[in-house]
Amino acid sequence: SGLHDTTWGSWVKIANNQDVSDAQQVAKNYTNTQISATNNNITLAVNGIQIGGTNRAFGTAIPKSGRGDINNVNSIYGLYTLSKDLSGKKVVVSFDWSYTGGSVVKNNAHFVIQLNDPLYNVLCGEISLASTSAISGHNVSTNFLPDLPSDYGFYCRMDYADGTLTISNFKVEIGTKATDWTPSPEDVDANISSAKNTASNAATAATNAQNSANTANSAIS
Repeated sequence: SGLHDTTWGSWVKIANNQDVSDAQQVAKNYTNTQISATNNNITLAVNGIQIGGTNRAFGTAIPKSGRGDINNVNSIYGLYTLSKDLSGKKVVVSFDWSYTGGSVVKNNAHFVIQLNDPLYNVLCGEISLASTSAISGHNVSTNFLPDLPSDYGFYCRMDYADGTLTISNFKVEIGTKATDWTPSPEDVDANISSAKNTASNAATAATNAQNSANTANSAIS
């Protein structure tokens, strides 16, 4: 019977070891599955980020400011112009803003940024301006743009705000990832062209001055 007991104990030990091994394998399989699922989620998230980089709003090197009216729900001032090639595209809008409040404040004071009449699509939703002191911020938002009939302007609308709002570093990019402000290629080209014209005009003026001096010297001689 001693042999029988020893054999039975061995079988129990083997069975227990097998249970542990099975449990370890199950845990390993589960862990690998979770790791794989996490990696897939990361891949999907990364693939979902679309980086454009090129600013498709024109004239944004110059900050724009406007003053609100505490009794007016539609104090507007023009901002910049969007490129027509943004028609129907998903874009990310980013900009800095600063506000110097007036002496009176209403809790519903805010601003939005919209396309010009007749589209009125919102580029940036309501941002609160309920403050009598200086406040500022940086906004990033994504939107789908409608079909644009041409390069299209947009404006800032202030409601119930008794202060001065300044918009700067405005950038509109195709995609979902905002990048640091840069001027549009069109603005860069315009600046280069302006610099070339300035240089050309200066060269012409210098040539004319030299010719005048030569003529005067010839007359004296």
